[in-house]
Amino acid sequence: KYIQNNFGVFSKMIRDDTPEIPSLFNRALSTNIFNSMLSAVGTPLKAMYGNFGGFIAEPVHALYGALRAGDLQQLRRSSHMYFGLTETLQKGFQYAARIYRKASVEPEEVAKIFRADVSLDVSQEAAQSKELAKAFAKAASGNGEHGPQTILNIINELDDLGRNPWLRFGPNAMSGLDGFTQATQKVAQDRGLTFDFLSEKFPNGKWSKAEWDEAYTNFAKKGWDADGNISQSAVDYSRREIALNLDTELTKRLNPIIKRYPILRSIFWFPNTQMNALNMFGQYSPRIGTKEASIGFNFANDYSELFGPYGTRAVDSFDVSEIQAILAKRGIDMSGDFMAKFKHLRYKIQGRVATGNLAVIGAGILFTQDRIRGDGHWDRKVQKVRDSQGYVRRTFRGNDGKWHSYDFLGPMADWLAMTVNVLDNFDSVNTNTLEKFNRKMSFILAAGLTRKSLLGNMEPLFQVLSGNEAAVARWAGSLMNAATPLGGLRNELGKLINPHMKELNSDMISSIRNRNLASEYLTGEPLPEKADMLNGQPINNWNIIGRSFNAVSPVALDIRND
Repeated sequence: KYIQNNFGVFSKMIRDDTPEIPSLFNRALSTNIFNSMLSAVGTPLKAMYGNFGGFIAEPVHALYGALRAGDLQQLRRSSHMYFGLTETLQKGFQYAARIYRKASVEPEEVAKIFRADVSLDVSQEAAQSKELAKAFAKAASGNGEHGPQTILNIINELDDLGRNPWLRFGPNAMSGLDGFTQATQKVAQDRGLTFDFLSEKFPNGKWSKAEWDEAYTNFAKKGWDADGNISQSAVDYSRREIALNLDTELTKRLNPIIKRYPILRSIFWFPNTQMNALNMFGQYSPRIGTKEASIGFNFANDYSELFGPYGTRAVDSFDVSEIQAILAKRGIDMSGDFMAKFKHLRYKIQGRVATGNLAVIGAGILFTQDRIRGDGHWDRKVQKVRDSQGYVRRTFRGNDGKWHSYDFLGPMADWLAMTVNVLDNFDSVNTNTLEKFNRKMSFILAAGLTRKSLLGNMEPLFQVLSGNEAAVARWAGSLMNAATPLGGLRNELGKLINPHMKELNSDMISSIRNRNLASEYLTGEPLPEKADMLNGQPINNWNIIGRSFNAVSPVALDIRND
């Protein structure tokens, strides 16, 4: 039975009755599909934007919270943690290069840093399973049965392709950038521990540079494993939080289902990342004076945990056991000045909420000036007209009069869009409009909450299950394109060479062609282009500078030929 499941192919693609014994073929194929999807040059750039966003946001939030509370000691602590920028960046980039090299050449040594959604299986169990399969195939060949060896040869080829550093550039680069985040977080936390140590030793706050350097060097030497990798629970938690790679309750419940029905992975490509994005959206929620709610993730739970359900709980109302439990959840121990660590955490969470407040207020002001767009209009007919006029979702109009994307702002972007969606879809109070309240609210919640979450994958899933031909074509086209190497890079190259939006039929071939627009000039009948209803120009009519930038950048620029 073990060997049968190890060599299983089609019998384990749709439903897997023994998920505890994974298929070697399906596992290798899955690795290649993810490599293909993440092969675009823009993949690490987008990951870098996200990681740098967390790198910048953390000190801003901590300093804001301390400043608002008037806590001068925490202001000093945060300044010492985050203002050694040169050293922080140097160590961050050095460690990122090291992790990228190891991920490419020796992935077994850095397996812990791989993102859960796209990680290589380098466990000892996987190696033993492969060795057992080799022994069985060899024995079967000796008896004149060459089928197992043929399948194993295919598995080996797929496995070699999946581990190829060039084809796995995207995931390996993302791991390197996560290494950057890990190193910068270690520098910051070591500097914080150094500040706590010296503050206790010198209550007047007067210590020399030599004393600081000596203490900091001692802390920096700690938290490394035998392979020279960072091994510090608090640092690891921060790295996974910024990289959207924390374990969440909903993905813990979903993963067994995906293992039982592997075909669902073609719908839920990145469940861990998506649910972390939804969790982070909740953490940035503006303070509304209500207790947190749970809908598969804890909405505003961190703020409620640290400031009480109504944001009024003082820091001295927490006993030691509560503080210990709160810190332990985030990998922080009670050594040194645990109260300083707890206050720092409170101020950081308070800063996130303030950022959400700022996003809501800013979006309201920009909307009154017609300078910001959200996810569109609830009425598909209205939105179809907007799209035909070159409407681009989640953009703002800059002082240059052009529209630019703000989607790279992460949770702030979600709150900006949510606010604009409300204002855009509730622009009148007549009876007919109020009668459509439920439909409008459904659209607003769907656009705001599901855009980057698992919930957003439910709509295409149900469309496929209901037999919607266009949805089935999109799903099949996406899967077939990703099953071929460099799918993301081919899509990116198409946007560079042939950026205009196309008119598509409801068939799989059109869907695949739309993901490979660079080859459209070689066809006898290229896909028809969509035109702007107002000026007749093609939509996305970027010039060479605009298309070159927009093909790889998470921030789109409106640089047109017209």
